Amino acid sequence: MASKLITKAQQAAGYYLDKNQVKSIIPLGGGLINKTFLIIFERSDEKLILQNINKMVFSDPLLVMQNIEQALFYVAGQETSLEFPRFLKTRNGRYLHLDEQGEFWRLMTFIPHTLSFDKTEDLAIIAGMAESLAKFHLAFNDAPLGNFSVTLPGFHKTTSYLKKYEEDLLLSVGLEDGTAKEDNYCRQIISRYGKQAAVLEEATERGELALSIMHGDPKLSNILFDAITKRPRSIIDLDTIMPGLILYDVGDAVRSVCNLAGEDNLKNQKIEFDLKFFATFWQSYRRHAALLINDGFIKYLFAAIWLLPFELGLRFFLDYLQGNVYFKIDYPQHNLKRALGQFHLMEDIFVKKEAILKIIRNGGFYEI
Repeated sequence: MASKLITKAQQAAGYYLDKNQVKSIIPLGGGLINKTFLIIFERSDEKLILQNINKMVFSDPLLVMQNIEQALFYVAGQETSLEFPRFLKTRNGRYLHLDEQGEFWRLMTFIPHTLSFDKTEDLAIIAGMAESLAKFHLAFNDAPLGNFSVTLPGFHKTTSYLKKYEEDLLLSVGLEDGTAKEDNYCRQIISRYGKQAAVLEEATERGELALSIMHGDPKLSNILFDAITKRPRSIIDLDTIMPGLILYDVGDAVRSVCNLAGEDNLKNQKIEFDLKFFATFWQSYRRHAALLINDGFIKYLFAAIWLLPFELGLRFFLDYLQGNVYFKIDYPQHNLKRALGQFHLMEDIFVKKEAILKIIRNGGFYEI
């Protein structure tokens, strides 16, 4: 399977590059959606990133690329220290290559001398993550929303995931593989907290929150740091850039960085929401994005912090029930374990609600 995938990647790369100049194409792990490869050249230190876009997730890759092109065109005229990858065209002058199997491919520049982290206990890295997200939001704050399409209808609309879950409520995969206890726990969490899941959607409808351009997937591993200074340099993976609430980004980033066990919890650690990590993140984001933070933002920040792990847990569980068609997995119960992790994180967030609210009010000041 791996060799077949490499062969397809080599064939796709040939539409962008001279194959004789390519030394090797190496699969890169980490992403849950697209398949990603690193291209290394024979006589150059330059590296490139080749990606196979997952059509099960992005049904219209052309629209995805149009959003990215629009974003890169817009941000080129803004003052920001963030770096962004540059996309390369095929010999036919297209950003996307469609192969004989109907798969879409694209090629982009590799940002050299950078590091990324799946998780960290380094407070400077956490502060840098928050700084980079703040700079991203500031760079796109005045971007015309009409120039961007919604590439994933219902994305971060938790009620739409709940509706789909209710439609598939009779699915019982968990009962067939010895995981009935975990299956029932997930269902109970969804039933208990689903009633509050429309909180940000309703606030937007009332005009308390305004749409802007969001990144859509600002997890820690999508932030690139300088290999020497450890300063943030880039936010990558722009597939989900579209109109939305920046609170979704903040909640998702906090979800990513304040859970030291990680999404897959490979070491089976106790899952906790780290208050010190959150205080560090909030202090940095608040300082760098002060112009964007208003009363509505503060009022609904806690809602975003608990809602994003709930939503992701719901999505993991729904994908598990549907046979694991969306997120890449390593074993059949992988998405169930991921769902359990997100729901445990959300429950700990509610346990620590008063402490989190105090940190929000105090601008990131945290008393041990």
